Amino acid sequence: MSSPPHALVLPWPEQGHIIPLMHLSHFLADNGFKITFVNTEDRHDRIVSAGAHADQFHMITIPDGLGPEESRLGPRLVDVIEYDMPSQLENLIQKINEEGSVKITFLIADGGMGWAVEVAERLGLRSVVFWPAPATFLATLLSIPKLRGAGVIDKNVGPLPLGKATKATGHFWSDDPTCIDWLDQQPVNSVVYVAFGSIATLDQNQLEEFAFALDSCQMRFLWVTRPDQTIGEHHDFLNQFRESINRRGKGKIVNWCNQEKVLAHHPSYVLCHIVAGTLPWMV
Repeated sequence: MSSPPHALVLPWPEQGHIIPLMHLSHFLADNGFKITFVNTEDRHDRIVSAGAHADQFHMITIPDGLGPEESRLGPRLVDVIEYDMPSQLENLIQKINEEGSVKITFLIADGGMGWAVEVAERLGLRSVVFWPAPATFLATLLSIPKLRGAGVIDKNVGPLPLGKATKATGHFWSDDPTCIDWLDQQPVNSVVYVAFGSIATLDQNQLEEFAFALDSCQMRFLWVTRPDQTIGEHHDFLNQFRESINRRGKGKIVNWCNQEKVLAHHPSYVLCHIVAGTLPWMV
C-alpha cells in the first residue's frame, strides 16, 4: 500500500494566517493527506493554552528568532524570520524525512512566507503558496504597476471554498461562548460587531472615545476587547462601561469570541462588521 501524500504547512505567525491554513489542513486531512503543521514556538504555546487541539494532524514548532521576552509586533519579527527561519525550516524537513516513515513531499507556505518556496526547491519538494487574505487584495498588490498607468484592475481570481469550520482553528485566546446566546436574544438588524483583531492596540483616549461612540449610536453592539488590547491599565473604565451597557441592555463586551461563528450567525443579526486585521478572508 502506497504512503499518503505528506504536506508540511507553514503559516505566517499571526492568527489571521494560522486560522485559514488550519482550515485548509483539516480539509486536506479529510481527503487523505498526512499533515505536519508548523507554528513558531510562541504561537504554538498560545494556541495550545487557548484549548485548541488538532487530532487529524501533527503540530510542531520552529523558533522565530526572537527571545521569549521580545515583542512579536513590528518589523523586527519580519526581519528575523526572513534571516533565521529558512535554515531552520530546511533542517526541520530533513530531520523529519530522515526519521519519519512518511516523507514530506509537499510544502504549503503562507503568502508571507514566500521564501519557503526556495527551501522546497532545494529539497526537491513540490510547493504552493496559500494567500489567506481576500483575493481582491492580492490582485491589487500584483496590479499596482498597471494601476499607476491605467487605473484599472482586471484580474479574475476567487476564494478557495473549504466549507464551514467545525474543528480546531488556531485561536490565541479562549472564546466566550455566551456571544452566540446573546446574539440569539437580539432583534433582527440590530447589532454592530466590533473587533480589532489580534495585533492592534488602543490607548486610553482611543478606548474611551470608541466606547462613547458605540454608546451614543442607536445600535446594540458586540465588542471584542482582548486582554492585551489596551496600552496600560484601563480595566476600571472598561469594567464600569461593561456594567453600564449590561444594565441598560445596550451591548455586550467580551475578551475574545469565535469570530467565524459570529459572522456565520443568522445574517440579519450582525448588521455591521467593524474589524481590523482578523480573518479578512471571511468578510
